[in-house]
Amino acid sequence: MNTNSFSKKIAQKVKAFTLIEFLIYFSMLVILLLIVTSVLFQILTNNTKLETVEEISHSARMAIEQITSRIQSAQSINTPTMGQSASSLSLSFTESAQNPTVFDVEGGVLRIKEGSSAAIAISTDEVIISSISFANVSYPDTPGTIRITLTAESASTALGQEYTHTETFYTTATLRPKQ
Repeated sequence: MNTNSFSKKIAQKVKAFTLIEFLIYFSMLVILLLIVTSVLFQILTNNTKLETVEEISHSARMAIEQITSRIQSAQSINTPTMGQSASSLSLSFTESAQNPTVFDVEGGVLRIKEGSSAAIAISTDEVIISSISFANVSYPDTPGTIRITLTAESASTALGQEYTHTETFYTTATLRPKQ
């Protein structure tokens, strides 16, 4: 019986972990979890940054497309006058219901107002238009040309913004001569 109890003790020692082995394995697991958590956090942070930059770019592109489209189809530029800059743009069209068409920024929102209708927002809630400038760079006896400078930034959410971004966009649009 003595040999039988001796073999049971050896079998128990082979199957059991010592405290040192447990601490080593546990430490390795904690280090692995920290690395994985850090990588996941970095992925989420980069995703937030990318979404913010994309939203600003998309919103600004859409706004600039609408402005340039209206400039190209306009009859003439009311303000700013040749050689001047302004924070709003007023255009004249052949159709009287559209006269004047005005672009401006109020409260961080880019708006369009056609004729006597109410102003309509053309920028999204996720983006703040912090400034816009329209410079009339036309030459005498040429169709009007407007240089647009638009600065957009990310809008804060109620829970806070993990990443803020500001970007300035530039473009130029020319009235198309009417045949």
